[in-house]
Amino acid sequence: MSYGAKVSFLLAMALALGFIAYTLLGPGGGAKRAQLEAELDRIQEQNNRLREENRRLALQAKALQDSNDFIEKTIREELGLIRHDEMVLTMPPGAGGPDGGKAHTGAHAPVRQADNARSDGGDLDK
Repeated sequence: MSYGAKVSFLLAMALALGFIAYTLLGPGGGAKRAQLEAELDRIQEQNNRLREENRRLALQAKALQDSNDFIEKTIREELGLIRHDEMVLTMPPGAGGPDGGKAHTGAHAPVRQADNARSDGGDLDK
């Protein structure tokens, strides 16, 4: 191999190494790739959460179409409605129950009856 060929080969190798270094370390290099991979991971996680929410909502929509019991449960929970023969007991804070308070030792908690029920237990609808 002649001296000129060796110089040309070394110059080509230096240019190739310089191009590789610029590709990996330059403005569109490794840092940009890491940033894009982190964004991709975040978007994929968001897609997984939304896919699960869509699955849950589809099941809920199917249950609302098929089940009267589920419809009643949903109406009770979301609108706070009660049947004509039910009473709602409202407990003051700290009176026990799901809020983790202690047992109620004072006066009775207020009672709210359904609007279409009389205080003597008879229905107004009749």
